[in-house]
Amino acid sequence: MNRSSVAIAALVVLAAVVPASAHVVESRGAASCETWLKERPNNAKLHESWLLGFMSGVSQEADIHFPKAMDNAALFKWMHDYCRKNPRQTIQLGGYMLMGKLRSRLHADPNAK
Repeated sequence: MNRSSVAIAALVVLAAVVPASAHVVESRGAASCETWLKERPNNAKLHESWLLGFMSGVSQEADIHFPKAMDNAALFKWMHDYCRKNPRQTIQLGGYMLMGKLRSRLHADPNAK
């Protein structure tokens, strides 16, 4: 997948996750999926902690009760699977992708919040 395809995919995901009145800001500290895969499971606490904080912030903005939707073990497994399929991406983009899926699930079942 070339860079323009990745950029377009990221914009599509952001459009699904970010409310229309919000603006996109730069996030810092996200590891690459390649790093995520290399350091799991022995040295993953830093990246797992970053991901939990990131997902908490995104879920707050999306008004999704993230801990109810998915526990930490399921989150880390989802990210690991995402990274195996997308080693050149970041865990930040994976987090956005996951939040888009959770948001879709919420729209399908409003009681899932």
